Amino acid sequence: MNNIHTGASGVGARHKRPDAFAAYVTSLRETPAKDKTEHTDRHAVKALLEQFSPPGVTVIHEPKRVQGKGAPDFKLHINGQIVGYVETKPLGTNLNEVLKSAQIARYLTLSKNILLTNYLEWVLVKDADARIIMLLDKEQAFASKFKLETSRTTELSSLLHRFASVAPQRISTANELADALATRSRLLRDFLGDELARQKKYGQGERLYGLYAAFKNQVSEAITVSEFADAFAQTLAYGLFLSKLNANGTSLTLSTAKKYIPTSFKLIQELVSFLDVLEIDFYKEVRWVVDEILSIINGLDVASVRENLSFKNRQRAYR
Repeated sequence: MNNIHTGASGVGARHKRPDAFAAYVTSLRETPAKDKTEHTDRHAVKALLEQFSPPGVTVIHEPKRVQGKGAPDFKLHINGQIVGYVETKPLGTNLNEVLKSAQIARYLTLSKNILLTNYLEWVLVKDADARIIMLLDKEQAFASKFKLETSRTTELSSLLHRFASVAPQRISTANELADALATRSRLLRDFLGDELARQKKYGQGERLYGLYAAFKNQVSEAITVSEFADAFAQTLAYGLFLSKLNANGTSLTLSTAKKYIPTSFKLIQELVSFLDVLEIDFYKEVRWVVDEILSIINGLDVASVRENLSFKNRQRAYR
């Protein structure tokens, strides 16, 4: 897997600073372990990740609406593409058990660069052996004084540097694109279905349910919520691909994607306009999957994909 170029004075120099870990542990110690909540130490993790991220990489905290579901807790991205995800668990959590969870399996369908931590232990899930590195144990971290071992900080420095420096996924063939979009469309379908059910029950976030009602009225009275969620997810993924083909190399965002869709595609324009409301808090679980699709789309080698599709069409013509 390729790495993001950091340059001689970039993260290669910064990631060796031992004070980054001392500052991190000091931050963890500000709140007694028994008084910590789910989000107490997220700021400390974000600051540590930023210490090891190459120039241009942004660390974003993604708080969940429902614990154990939705987006990982942090994502790293550069130029509209996702570098990797970080999932945090409470102090003392057995990371070996979490590694076997459906949650991590779901994240791995989207990215092979997943970092898992319980704040004191860290593991890079993409590693074949997925070996856990302990910075300190809980007793040491909250003792009257703490001392960091150089061997552990060096090892964790290397791990965090490798994680943050992985280059985003680059796609150059039609088959790779189809597989990547299919995986993300299925996940988007599931979250859209859940959100539609919630909106039907509580009447919140009416934009999505309004689209379903309009589709039901104008296209098919018999369409179910699950069928609409599936059709919507696939159409949205196709719409973003279509937008990228017309963007002349520009990276797409939630706010710019719809302007590159030709006016002749009225239905796709209408569905893609749903991106306008994804900034609203209760759409977080939907938004992170759409961001995943945008990351794949922004990583396309458009010329190679066009050539690949053209070659496939020529092959069919000669059969």
